[in-house]
Amino acid sequence: MIGRNSKGNRPTNLHRPARHSPRDPAPSADRFDARTRSRVMASVKGSRNRSTEARFRAELVRQGIRGWRLNDASVIGKPDVSFPDRRVVVFLDGCFWHGCMVCGGLRPVANAAFWARKIAANKKRDSEVSRALRADGWLVIRFWGHQIKSDLLACIDRLEAQLG
Repeated sequence: MIGRNSKGNRPTNLHRPARHSPRDPAPSADRFDARTRSRVMASVKGSRNRSTEARFRAELVRQGIRGWRLNDASVIGKPDVSFPDRRVVVFLDGCFWHGCMVCGGLRPVANAAFWARKIAANKKRDSEVSRALRADGWLVIRFWGHQIKSDLLACIDRLEAQLG
């Protein structure tokens, strides 16, 4: 038997993790130092919630709703969908990133303080963007990710009712 000792067992020196003192961190397989890794990870940008946006956008097309723009940077807050002629904006808020309480406000256990600050800042920014848009004469509609997943047609109906 290849790779086995005379008793048919694996040799004791294979696949055994190295032992380290609790004071010494285990060697990392990372090829970057901590500062470089932090910079690299900070530059990674999410791809947005494309599946939710794609479903919403596809339903707009299917229902024949026209006159919308996707992620219009000329509008405050760069809404997911905007209807510039009607001054209506739609935000599709992911439950995790925007702190949906219906979904339990799930947050990772690791680095909990960071995530609490991050999500609180997102919620504050959402509120400020909505306030600024309303002050500028826009109608702001927000849908949670779970609403789009569970009842997309109700979301589209609500939007159509607002569009008139």
